[in-house]
Amino acid sequence: MKLNIVNEKYQNRFSHYLLIILLLFSACQDKHGVVFDNGRIYSTKINLTLEQQERLLQSLEAFHVNYDPEAKMLKEPFSSPGYHTTLKGGEVHRTRKSLRYAVALLDTYDESFRDRAIGIIDTVLTFQVTNPENDYFGVWPWFAEEPVDQMDPPDRNWADFCGAQLIEIILTHRDRLPADLSERIDKSLQYAAEAIRRRDVGPGYTNIAIMGTFVTFITSELFSIDSLNRYARDRMQNFYDFTLHHRGFTEYNSPTYTMVALDELSRMRKYIIDPFMKPMIDSLYNIGWEIVATHFHYPTQQWSGPHSRCYRTILRDDFYGTLNRAGKGKLNQFGDNEPEITEHRIQHHIPAQYLPFFTGFSDNRTERDTFRLSENPILGTTYLTDKLSLGSVNHSDLWNQRRAILGYWGSADSTNYLHVRFLHDFYDFSAANVFSVQDKDEILSALNFATDGGDTHMKLDRINGRFLAKDLRLRIQFKYLDLDQIRLPDEVTQPIIFTKGNLTFSVCSPVQQFEGTKPVWTKGEDADAKVAWLDLIFYEGEEKAFNLDEMSSAVFGLALKIHPENELRAEHIKYGFEDGLLTLSWNGKELSVPFKPMKEQELEDMYSSNLNGFFNFKN
Repeated sequence: MKLNIVNEKYQNRFSHYLLIILLLFSACQDKHGVVFDNGRIYSTKINLTLEQQERLLQSLEAFHVNYDPEAKMLKEPFSSPGYHTTLKGGEVHRTRKSLRYAVALLDTYDESFRDRAIGIIDTVLTFQVTNPENDYFGVWPWFAEEPVDQMDPPDRNWADFCGAQLIEIILTHRDRLPADLSERIDKSLQYAAEAIRRRDVGPGYTNIAIMGTFVTFITSELFSIDSLNRYARDRMQNFYDFTLHHRGFTEYNSPTYTMVALDELSRMRKYIIDPFMKPMIDSLYNIGWEIVATHFHYPTQQWSGPHSRCYRTILRDDFYGTLNRAGKGKLNQFGDNEPEITEHRIQHHIPAQYLPFFTGFSDNRTERDTFRLSENPILGTTYLTDKLSLGSVNHSDLWNQRRAILGYWGSADSTNYLHVRFLHDFYDFSAANVFSVQDKDEILSALNFATDGGDTHMKLDRINGRFLAKDLRLRIQFKYLDLDQIRLPDEVTQPIIFTKGNLTFSVCSPVQQFEGTKPVWTKGEDADAKVAWLDLIFYEGEEKAFNLDEMSSAVFGLALKIHPENELRAEHIKYGFEDGLLTLSWNGKELSVPFKPMKEQELEDMYSSNLNGFFNFKN
């Protein structure tokens, strides 16, 4: 990735910080009432324009209808990503979302809303684990209905997420809270900060690494905790150095968590004026926007793959509202500017050099990204044209948040996508691993299995080589695909070829080996969700026990081409088995992967590829 690590304005740091000091001194005298805490952070009263007040009140309407006055929290139908919680349905009261609602209520400066906010804060504080001997000290549950000790397992991230909301409250509204509640928040923040320090996530967990730094640094400054302050500073320096070394965020290119990271960096820019921290914060903010800009596909207005973590393959409308506001009047063409409950607090500004990526499409290009720089690098390739965005990562598990192979085409009003998955009983199988090499609109891949991989989650439910299954299948999922035009091949190794719009799609699996099965292609759709799929079925039937450790071979190849004219031809894909490896080659692309299941690290160590133009980082 081509990073502008530190802006030129920081080259003369003395003058830069002098300017900051002068501006803040001036601000102390104006109506915004900036109050210095100790010269390294500051708090400010929320003063909204009339338009901001109106938009905040509008955004709150959807929250008001879910407020439960008896529980003093927001109540909503249960939903979850499928892990951390044992709950299956019903209605739940969410801790983090309720705190965010309380912040916005206080920001209205409406006294009736103040009382409601106080009730919410008072209630949510009771759910935090406050026993320092407890392994989850400082952590909150997701829901009031499921205490921390009943979760499976508890989500330690809630110390970070809830702590960040409490900081917003205490920095801007302390004088409007009862003294005893302020004292409880102070203690709660210190508990959360200690939970974050004990856990000490690595810099590869991008959004939590940033958020935890924010919570621990502000907490250390508010309460003069020197050891916590040193920890927060070291953590920031470590994350910054790590990001520069790996040339970007290792929680890579995530539509969800890159924006969370940018939100937290924006929050840090607002409150932290410390001369040591600020240059790194501003540089990381610039890096984040470069990631968004260089992967934005203007013709479809989608965030191109590959994605490390993604909850929706089509972007949410609020993303366009963020772009609209962050463009400061230059990106109004995105249109969606529905009020957001945090927009008055988290205010983004797209650096000028990245605005052209959001205003039109110029020339075809290939973006090559380093997501992890090591002996086994994680590398991304994204090909963008005026008709197509196609991206892949050279290695990934197939957890349900991954988008390891992802394509977009069509228009902003009618966007189609292609997403490669592997399903175990119709849920994404995290133990499946995919290795890919890409050249423009062609991707050559091999899929195999990690014996120490996860089932529904990459870490929380590891299979240890064994699992039960009624169904196992590769799925190539599409948005808006007419299945009537698709003819399945007579032989499983022959390509499936069809035309969609002005593009020709070719999909081929030249080789499959899995427990002696005979895979077969099929097709299906969910009309309500407007998705369709091509499935390569490996097993369906009565529940059966599988043991990856005992399999001599569990691997298959996949070739994908999306092109205005040319079709993939099966006879051009070569493969062979030798020295424990399946080697695939096609049109100058080549990769080798173990054909026997093994631990994920072993799969990585044995995998090799021509890396398709990347530097050879092993030299």
